[in-house]
Amino acid sequence: MANSTALAAVSVPSVPTAIVLSMRFLQSGRAATVCSAGPGARGHPDAVAHPLASRRLRGDRRRTGVAGGERRHQLGGLAGFRGDRADHDRRRPGRVHPALSHQAPHVRPPLRAPAPVAAAAPMSPERLSDEDARILALESERIAGHTCKVLVLDPPAGGPPLDLARLRAHVSARLDAAPRLRQRLAPAALGLAGPAWVDDPDFDVARHVRRVPTRGQIDEAGLRAIVAGLMCERLDRAHPLWTLDLVAGLDGGGAALVWKLHHCLADGTASLRLGAAVLWDAAPATAEPPDPEPPVAAGRPDAAAGALRLLARLPGPLVRERRREPGPSPLDRPLGTGRAIAVATAPLAGLERVGHAQPGHATVNDVILALVAGGLRAWMERHGAAPHELRVKVPVSLHARDAHPDALANRDSYICVALPLDEADPVRRLRAINAATAECKRHHDAETLDALSGELGHAPGPLARFAARVTASPRLFALCVSNVPGPAEDRFVAGARVARMLSLAEIGEHHALRVTALSYAGTVAFGLCADPAAVEDPGAVAAGIEREAARLLARV
Repeated sequence: MANSTALAAVSVPSVPTAIVLSMRFLQSGRAATVCSAGPGARGHPDAVAHPLASRRLRGDRRRTGVAGGERRHQLGGLAGFRGDRADHDRRRPGRVHPALSHQAPHVRPPLRAPAPVAAAAPMSPERLSDEDARILALESERIAGHTCKVLVLDPPAGGPPLDLARLRAHVSARLDAAPRLRQRLAPAALGLAGPAWVDDPDFDVARHVRRVPTRGQIDEAGLRAIVAGLMCERLDRAHPLWTLDLVAGLDGGGAALVWKLHHCLADGTASLRLGAAVLWDAAPATAEPPDPEPPVAAGRPDAAAGALRLLARLPGPLVRERRREPGPSPLDRPLGTGRAIAVATAPLAGLERVGHAQPGHATVNDVILALVAGGLRAWMERHGAAPHELRVKVPVSLHARDAHPDALANRDSYICVALPLDEADPVRRLRAINAATAECKRHHDAETLDALSGELGHAPGPLARFAARVTASPRLFALCVSNVPGPAEDRFVAGARVARMLSLAEIGEHHALRVTALSYAGTVAFGLCADPAAVEDPGAVAAGIEREAARLLARV
């Protein structure tokens, strides 16, 4: 009671007043503000056309002015697939660009009624959260808002290989555990509210679970090229925002699954939960489907209590953000529509050993940031640029701290960390990163910035515009580096062991590179997605990450 009385005696400004004061504080110098990111087929069910079926696309003379324009699968090298998506992005949802009309029946309404699908329990429409709506709004003609999981499957041991029919049956039997995957976004009448999730009456699993036509054996470079091409393909908002593509014929007899989900549907943590529901199992065979997902939680903590906590903790994060004015970023370039993919790996146990050997007991996430710093430093030196401090945005999952930790909505906050690329010694780089992240954790910066974003997201007029600047400004950090812990032990899809698992995320305006780390069965895989026009050789960054891991492991 004493604490309550003391608190009541303090004159606390209203939330709008506090926000205005925060705005003035942030704008009092030139420093940056708080940063954030932000096939229904025809004919036989196995005869599925796919956007990647042809290597050549007819150019649209009316739009491009170029006859016989090409989209090329570059199966050699790390640059991967470079595709022009500009015209494709301008079309309305559900409509196919003329150059793609002969290849993409899965984005056109089917010529016949879709096969019946077992109906899930009806759900009342649920509006996108403010955070999910902001993520959806980040899409542009050059930026698609999806994330991607790549699962490389071992060859079958004595059984038939995974084919399209088995994969569709496997997913269909489990969709009741994830009803959101049968829902599409519907705009509100007259635009008076944000879009809501509604059941898709035309849902057809064949539209979403597809097969990539291939010729011959697919090597590692070929798989990266296919994945890069799929990253260029925008999800159709007229239907549920996900696709699952089967890539058969990998070297050695295996296959790969490329699963795309829109970021407004699920963040990294939630996407893994969806994967456990509809894709993979902890054992080669499962007797019963998993239990349905619990109801999705909505809403935020009480506004008044949240405001008091925000006011109590706000100065620290603002001071730390204000004193770190970002330097020029080599990744701040206008974007094209092509994508390139690169991959690096490191042993999880080795990264843990490196972290524990440091005086500050660095976390695996600290070591991951240090590896990325080493890769970026090597890439800059290769291109004749002087390495300098580079700020990165590091998402922080808040799912476990919510009242409903199993909710599907995005629940990421973030911290911003300066990577000391100008430091030549890898151990000193790691220790500097560890000190920076420890300070952010000690002051609960991720929670405070999440509260600030939530309060400003409900504000009208100028404050709402300020919120948009805080949560989506493209120039306050050089790139986003995320790390999601995946399954610690082997997983299986329809009886096939998942040998490797990789996560990728779309880049953003003025951020030509994105790095996503995912741990799986003792290995951390770094998925690099880049604009090849701005980052010609993301493979050099990936190679630098692996060299940095070897250097740090040699020091412990």
